[in-house]
Amino acid sequence: MSAIEDRAWNRMEFIYTNDEMSRFAFSSPNDTTLFIQVDLHNLSCFEARRLLNNLMLLVQDQFELLIIHGYRHGQALKDMLWFDYENRRLAGRYDIDYNPGETLFKVG
Repeated sequence: MSAIEDRAWNRMEFIYTNDEMSRFAFSSPNDTTLFIQVDLHNLSCFEARRLLNNLMLLVQDQFELLIIHGYRHGQALKDMLWFDYENRRLAGRYDIDYNPGETLFKVG
């Protein structure tokens, strides 16, 4: 793990349960860029919002967040992310053209 990944992971372990931590995957192509993937399957909108808000509070570096929310069993999570979700650190939100079950957030 790179230093930037290590810093984020260590902060998150204080708040998240092991089950919640298993939803995350980290990568950093270089020592200054952090990419986090999170799988929100089987979470309610409330649980997903809490998980994302805590993540944005804990990880103080800028990062890209790939959110896997699915789309075949309903659009509630995707709709929440696109129409209801707000966070002061959210710098951009993008559709993933090749996968309607994923959304990319830029977090600054």
